[in-house]
Amino acid sequence: MTKPRRIPRLKPSRNLTRKPLSTAREIAEILGVSTWTVYGWARSKRIPVIRATDRIVRFDVDAVLAALEGGRK
Repeated sequence: MTKPRRIPRLKPSRNLTRKPLSTAREIAEILGVSTWTVYGWARSKRIPVIRATDRIVRFDVDAVLAALEGGRK
């Protein structure tokens, strides 16, 4: 009987940095609008949203600002 091969462990790359995602309340404070406005923009796909579940949503601040800047033409 042969021995099972050992799978080498991979070390994570050091340059993998994750930015924390923001809540609708945080985005609303940054933009100076209401939380419901942020939810409306996400629902209408004006800004990108990340859905963790049906009720939990998060936003990438840079992506939101880029989407809003692109719409101001």
